[in-house]
Amino acid sequence: DSCESSGRFEYINKTTITSLIKEIVYNEKLAPYFSGNGIVYNEREIINASGQSIIPDRLVVVDHKKVTIIDYKTGRMLETHKRQVEKYAHALEGLNYCVDKKILVYMNDSILVEEI
Repeated sequence: DSCESSGRFEYINKTTITSLIKEIVYNEKLAPYFSGNGIVYNEREIINASGQSIIPDRLVVVDHKKVTIIDYKTGRMLETHKRQVEKYAHALEGLNYCVDKKILVYMNDSILVEEI
């Protein structure tokens, strides 16, 4: 309710947001990453080997160093989105993580989940 009362969701109503969240959390391809298994990092800054800052939307780490990258997008699918996730994967591999899956979630009229 604080986001609603602050006006941050001025163009989208509460019912729409709640429905969108449920569609993501209960999506058969995404549900395992919202199950409470593993360690979750939302929007955490990572400094890559060249000193650039990157901020993946969601990282789910299991078995110590096995990670799934999830990035959320709106609008149409673009190659730049894939390149961005690949950049995240490269940075994490440089930190000795094993990247298990790379997932783009498009949030438009419906939820589209693309594993790359």
